[in-house]
Formats: sequence, C-alpha cells, structure tokens
Amino acid sequence: NDSLQVIPASKPLSPLRIAAMLPYDRRHILVFSVQGLLLFDGRAFLPFESEANAFIHKNNLSNAVALPDGKFAIASYGGGVCIIDHGGRILRILDKTAGLLSQDVKNLYCDREGTIWMASSRGLAYVRVHDPFSFFTEAQGLEGSVVSIARHQGSVYVATSQGIFRLVTTAQSSTFAAPRFERVAGIFDQGFWLISVGRKLLAAG
Repeated sequence: NDSLQVIPASKPLSPLRIAAMLPYDRRHILVFSVQGLLLFDGRAFLPFESEANAFIHKNNLSNAVALPDGKFAIASYGGGVCIIDHGGRILRILDKTAGLLSQDVKNLYCDREGTIWMASSRGLAYVRVHDPFSFFTEAQGLEGSVVSIARHQGSVYVATSQGIFRLVTTAQSSTFAAPRFERVAGIFDQGFWLISVGRKLLAAG
C-alpha cells in the first residue's frame, strides 16, 4: 500500500552500513555490507563466502555495481576496486598499480557496454573490463623501447632497450593485482631478439 515495511530478518543488520543490494539470481539478492557479503532469499540473510570479504574488511566498502556475465565490482575508500565472479572469486583488483590516481573510489557506474566508471577523490576514471586489448607503460613496470616480444611456456617476455621483462598476469599474482611486467633478474642490457625453443628462451643482446 505504498508504504515501507521493515524486513524482520534485517533487524540484526541495523548497526551495519549497507552500501548496495544487487540481484544475484532469481531467488537471491546479494547484499554488500561493511562486514562482508550476504545473500538474502526473501526470508533470511546468510553469509556469502567470498575472497572479497577480506578486501572489504581491509579497505572500507563504499559502493558496488553489477557487471555483465554475473560479475560484480566492489569499490572501497582505501583499496580501489575489486572485481569478483558470480561465485565470489576475485578476478582482478584495480588500484594504483593498474593506473588509478587514487585508491579512494567513492562511487561506481557500469554503462550498457560494460565499461566501469569510477568516481574517486582524484576525479573520474573508467576501465573496459571486457576490452580485448591492454596497454602497458612504465606504470606497469615496462621500461625502455620495445624491441622484441615472445611467448614462452605460457608467459609473455619483452626485450627492450633496458633489459628483458616478463608479464605477470592476475592469475599468476598472489595479490590479484593488475597484470604488470617484472624485470628478468640480472639482465640490464638492451635485448634485441627473443625466440622460444622448446623449454628454453633464447635472448640475443
């Protein structure tokens, strides 16, 4: 009758700040609270086990939005943005290492093309999470002018005027950080050609 009704099961949640409630499936709503994620089935709020709960506890939840393909983006005041899949597994963390000017992200918006817009304390930013292309600069650890690129045993290696670097992907990182390049230890001279031969990577300098 055009009136607000208190959900009895929600009374224990009253001390918590809830940043967002988003459709999860036909029967559940995913609740984003400062204490972690919850699933609401219309009668009860149940804890939702997710790697993102530790991210929320550590970085202070600010907002969340639903993304295409059942994914969710979670914004924080101290750690940037965390992207999770439908099962709660962290896929990627967008922070200063990924190019954000500030870890303090106050609001999120996902447009019809799946682009995530982020309002931070240093202005607006956006990321195309479904874009098939990636750009790497010195901010992602790649130094010098690129001379040669090779894929070897599942990793991408780049020879530049300042050495040889290996791309560490999100899946290979223990911190869910954005992909970045790490220098191959001990090589500081210019690389010219990289060739993958069996189990060995040949580098000409």
